Amino acid sequence: MKRKSVFLVFLAELPKLEAEVAHFKVTDISIEEVTSEAKKLYTQWPELSLETKHSILESIVEKITIGQNEIDLTLSSLPSSEEPVKNQQSLQLPA
Repeated sequence: MKRKSVFLVFLAELPKLEAEVAHFKVTDISIEEVTSEAKKLYTQWPELSLETKHSILESIVEKITIGQNEIDLTLSSLPSSEEPVKNQQSLQLPA
């Protein structure tokens, strides 16, 4: 009987574990995509116009602090992967 209850507990936890695995797969893909795009941007940077460079920097830098001997860049942060999921789950299809 104990074996059956352990199995039922495992079955109850299975959807949670599957969701965690799916989350990690999406995170890995996202990291790979970001890295790939960053490498492309790095190689294209010398050929980009000043206006395009300015636009890119405005979109990724939240704040620049200039000190006596240093410059501190605060990068904009993207929402965690949970935010888009929450937003998507809150959408309701018309009946």
